[in-house]
Amino acid sequence: MAALAEQADDLCHIHDHATRVIKHLDIPTDTFSDYEQSGDADFPIKGIVKLFLYKELNAFSQAETARRLRGVASVYTRFNLPRPITQASISHNWRNRLVASENRSEPSGQSLKRSRS
Repeated sequence: MAALAEQADDLCHIHDHATRVIKHLDIPTDTFSDYEQSGDADFPIKGIVKLFLYKELNAFSQAETARRLRGVASVYTRFNLPRPITQASISHNWRNRLVASENRSEPSGQSLKRSRS
């Protein structure tokens, strides 16, 4: 996850709009092999990964990420999510759907933040 976030951050400096960059990323789904793909997985893995990249690049909390997705439909539709995701669902997906080796990159209290220079 951290490597994808770094690549997206570099592209955001060039294109200056995180959601447009993240929308077009090719997410290697085989990397996230333990993600539950059953019928009760409400959100597709590629959308979830893009959501976490968006969260990290903007240094948003889970609550702020959920609020922004509720407020602007273009954000969640760019990530191919069927609807805005709640903070509880963000937390659930992080803890239970992505394997430990993939979510270790989540900094405690720190996020990858785009510099605005």
